[in-house]
Amino acid sequence: MFVKAMAIGSHKVLLSFTIVLLMALQASGQHENIRFEQYTTAHGLSDNQTGAIIQDSRGFIWIGSSHGLNRFDGRFFKEYTTLGENGLTDLEIYALAEDADGFIWIGTQFGLNRLNPITEAIVQYHVGTGPGTIPYHWCNHLYVDKHRTLWLSTEKGIARYDKTTDSFTNFPVHLYGFEPNINKFISKIYEDNKGRFWLTTSYGIMLYDRQTAEVKGYIYEKNFKKGLAYPVMSVVEDSEGTIWAGTWNDGLLRFNEAADSFEVVNLPGVSSRKLIITDLSVVELNRIEYLLLATDAGLLSVNTRNGMAANFSAPEDKLESFCVDNQANLWITGFKGLYKLIQNSLAFKWLNLPDDFSRMMIYQIIPDISNPQEVFYLSTLKGWFRYNQNDHTIVPVKLPHDPGNLITTINKWIADSTGYWFTSMNGIGHYDPYANKLTDLTHLIGEGTTYKYSEYIFTDAFNRFWISVHRSGILLVDRQSLNTQMLFADRQEPGNILGSDFRDMVMLPGNKVYFASNYKMYETSSLDFTFKQFELPVSGGKTDIEKNCPDNLCVAPGNRLFVSSKLQIFEFSGTGFKKVFPVSGYADFQIEQMYSTDKGAMWFNTSKGIYKTDTSFRHWVHINSRLSWHEQEFVSALAFQGNGSVLFGARGKIGILTDSLLMPAPLPPRVVISRVKHGKEQVFFPDDAYPLIHLSHKQPVEFELATVNYFYEKEVRLFYQLVGWENDVYEHKGNMPVFYQQLPPGTYEFRAWQRNAEGVESQVTGIRFEIHSPFYLTWWFILLNILFLTTAYYLFSRYKLKKALELERLRTRIATDLHDDIGATLSAISLYAETLKSQKGISQPQQTNILSKIGESSREMVSSMSDIVWAINPVNDDGEKFMNRMRSYAADLCQAKEIRLHFGAAEQMEKVRLPLEHRKNMYLIFKESLNNAVKYSGAGNIYVNLQVQGNNLVMTITDDGVGFNVETVRKGNGLKNLHARAEMIGAGLKLTSRPGEGTTIELKTKT
Repeated sequence: MFVKAMAIGSHKVLLSFTIVLLMALQASGQHENIRFEQYTTAHGLSDNQTGAIIQDSRGFIWIGSSHGLNRFDGRFFKEYTTLGENGLTDLEIYALAEDADGFIWIGTQFGLNRLNPITEAIVQYHVGTGPGTIPYHWCNHLYVDKHRTLWLSTEKGIARYDKTTDSFTNFPVHLYGFEPNINKFISKIYEDNKGRFWLTTSYGIMLYDRQTAEVKGYIYEKNFKKGLAYPVMSVVEDSEGTIWAGTWNDGLLRFNEAADSFEVVNLPGVSSRKLIITDLSVVELNRIEYLLLATDAGLLSVNTRNGMAANFSAPEDKLESFCVDNQANLWITGFKGLYKLIQNSLAFKWLNLPDDFSRMMIYQIIPDISNPQEVFYLSTLKGWFRYNQNDHTIVPVKLPHDPGNLITTINKWIADSTGYWFTSMNGIGHYDPYANKLTDLTHLIGEGTTYKYSEYIFTDAFNRFWISVHRSGILLVDRQSLNTQMLFADRQEPGNILGSDFRDMVMLPGNKVYFASNYKMYETSSLDFTFKQFELPVSGGKTDIEKNCPDNLCVAPGNRLFVSSKLQIFEFSGTGFKKVFPVSGYADFQIEQMYSTDKGAMWFNTSKGIYKTDTSFRHWVHINSRLSWHEQEFVSALAFQGNGSVLFGARGKIGILTDSLLMPAPLPPRVVISRVKHGKEQVFFPDDAYPLIHLSHKQPVEFELATVNYFYEKEVRLFYQLVGWENDVYEHKGNMPVFYQQLPPGTYEFRAWQRNAEGVESQVTGIRFEIHSPFYLTWWFILLNILFLTTAYYLFSRYKLKKALELERLRTRIATDLHDDIGATLSAISLYAETLKSQKGISQPQQTNILSKIGESSREMVSSMSDIVWAINPVNDDGEKFMNRMRSYAADLCQAKEIRLHFGAAEQMEKVRLPLEHRKNMYLIFKESLNNAVKYSGAGNIYVNLQVQGNNLVMTITDDGVGFNVETVRKGNGLKNLHARAEMIGAGLKLTSRPGEGTTIELKTKT
């Protein structure tokens, strides 16, 4: 069985049958069970008053409202509410369409807009002539025909869009009427299967010939006020080719092909007067077609094959437009919001208890003995109710006198031909519903325990009741004689369960009884009551023993025994446990109760609601989400019927689920990457063929994702992965984009996919991007750095070698100087001493002269040593200390000879730094020159001057002595030494002298 629907448009759309099962309720009139999910501003809509609606080729739902445009992806709404420049011409949206190129066209009262989803740029079209204009400002409707041509309707006619010229060609349609003040409009354009163009207008319905541009008008016979206007709002074609039209206050119209006219169709029980039909859709169920009418009074369904029977159903709102998406979901817009038909609304319904019991919890659902498939008793603390599934009636049951409150606190029961044997919070009893008789059997528990709270009960092969008594043991009762025996109640015996909570008890073939107590599972023989104890395997991690011990026992088809703790499920094989759920770790919910059906389904009541699975435990269906229950819904009891129905006991109501009608989710669509932002740039809707995106180093990148899945969307899970980085898979929750920053250079692929409610995963959507290395990590830069470092190392090595050689030469020169100066001086002193020693008869004056020479030689040696030590000390590198040394030496020497010293130096000298070699040789040149001037010039004044000229240091020593002829004077060792030392430091030495004019020595060297 399948259903198809024809929305207002040119194509027929396949629908899942729950969308149209609402028509099946026409016979029963139970429209209160048709439920819609409502979306409002609280969910993200820009405004509750919604109108135009479409689904685009990418899967997004677009909704026009009275305050802007909205895009819905199944999880979140995105608003487009910018008005004016770079926005919309008006925020009240009247029409929507997607053209062949994927552009979204938006019609308003004050112009037309074209939205490019790729760039989100909006182009406005205003009234005018030529490209980029429209014939009239009020855009009533937008329509894309079978040839993918875009049409626009206004009160001036219909206009065809030519994308090559970006212009609209208007075809005037005269909208006449008897009163000029009546609004003029063309509300809809519709193309039928014959290719005819129907226009619904303010004055009837018109047939437009696109070849000749001729218009043929149809006026119907009005039932009410005549002669004013004939407003038609919508039109649709059914499977037999019949054209139907909806009007404003004049009812439903049907086109008579033979008579070539429209006639008003009377709907039994529905007044056409003041009924505004804004949209139409056709649905089919079991070869019977129905019309869906969106009206100002709600949703109206019409059986066009059965006397035009019509019925209203939810939503109760002023409805505007229909849309059937690509997953066969039915959407309706209205004044109070956006509506989507709940897929399983007809698979499930709630029935309320009488008002006086609306707050009472239904704790047990008990099948009737004589009619267990149709009649059930609902147990509450205030009494029982009888539920008849045939007529869905719930009536109170008059219970017998019950002073001990046994039957209202029933726990478990066994039914036989005599009635119900049951356990209770207050004892044990038997209830005969035929005679309405209650028998209190609490005395069977005996006096050995203070507890009367009995829990589980079943019958063994020996016609005995096994009844668990709270923290006391197991009561064995012979059904014929009512003789009793208490098991596991002797404190002296091992394995007793006195004082322990009793959790569950079942029986399997082979006379074996299994129960959970004392944090263990017991396997007991019903023949001799011998037993074994089993503990659940310990999983990794620490958990409370209360949550990791046997809690629920359930026998599935094939006598498979499943045992659950609060957080895990195991299967018992007879010798031990095998974990079946979850695969690792613990469940993210607590298991409260476990059930099995004859067909192998497993049902669980948990801390997060009701779940359904099978014995593979691979796929779990969350019933609360599947049936769109509110989050606080609490179910206290479940019951299963042979026909597949499931009953849920809750507070003040009972739920009925036809399990066979519970729809599976369709295959999930691919995830849409709606936006990629990197730096200041962004890309919208990149597809698989999108080229590699290039990012600079450390540039952040973010991805905006959309599921475009509207089927059980609350159960859809969205996942993503960045291949090339961690490769871990993450679940995306919330509306924030996926964000990455500080990624190392490399090529990556971002992947996203979704998993639907059935656990089926979609195809992967991916996009690749590359983060480029910074220039300092590129191969060429690294190569340059290697070359640079190699060259630098080579030059540095050469420099070190040069310095080592220079240091070696310096050492040699210092050694030579020490040897020459000090050695010569010591030799002279030694010679003078030998003279004194060998010449014993030397006179006193001669002795004094020799001793004076010894003393003078010693002082020269000390001075020479001092000069060398001073020169090699790096502390004396700066020019100020060099200058002070020269001034001190010159002052002492000139004072001794009564020569006036004139010492001058530039201020820059204080900042000059002199290397060791320069400092040493310059000082020795200065010293030698000064000594010569003092000794030989006979000068009265000596001038010493230090100047910095650019990069040169100039030292001049001038005297006003006798002078000499440079050309004729004999060049002794002194002058040679001066020139030699100047050459050592690359300096220029200039000697200037004339007889009677004094002498000047100038030394110029680089600083």
